[in-house]
Amino acid sequence: MKKKYEVLFYIDKLSTQKNQNNPSKMLFSTKELASYLNIQRSNLSAILNELVRENKLEKISGRPVLYKIHNKLDENDLIFNQLIGVNGSLAKPIQDIKSTLLYPGKKPIILLTGESGTGKSLFAKKIYEFCKEKGLVSQSGQLVKLNCKYFMNDETMIKNIFVDYRKSTIDKAKNGMIYFDNVHLIPEKLS
Repeated sequence: MKKKYEVLFYIDKLSTQKNQNNPSKMLFSTKELASYLNIQRSNLSAILNELVRENKLEKISGRPVLYKIHNKLDENDLIFNQLIGVNGSLAKPIQDIKSTLLYPGKKPIILLTGESGTGKSLFAKKIYEFCKEKGLVSQSGQLVKLNCKYFMNDETMIKNIFVDYRKSTIDKAKNGMIYFDNVHLIPEKLS
């Protein structure tokens, strides 16, 4: 199973590096991928077919058979298509976030930066929706938003949020996600 995600991660990374504007247009043959990944073609073929069944890759019949990242950022992606710049300035960040989230292992920490009013909260919500769709968080898991500006000078409240787990707001995000807005406002000694 781990090898499968390594293959997917590599294809996604290679696609993004080769075609910044539209990674989904990058096509790869089994032979080409086997060479890049140093995997036997028969083993790789089984992995690729499994990724196709899981809708993570698209298979294009022909000689040779070609594969590409299943691009839900096209017209069918209802989650990220609502963002301005989905096919422009946000295409690579969305692809990077998807790759990071789909890579096996620990749950990642994603830092969204930008000026006030640029849509970081909306982007965080879309990431959460993507995670729910992909089964990366529980369907019952919540997206908990903590706006640090409301408790930036209240050391007791900050400790309660992070230390007292029984009453913790963080407990609400169990099997879900937490989005810290304005985290830069927490004094350095408390962060």
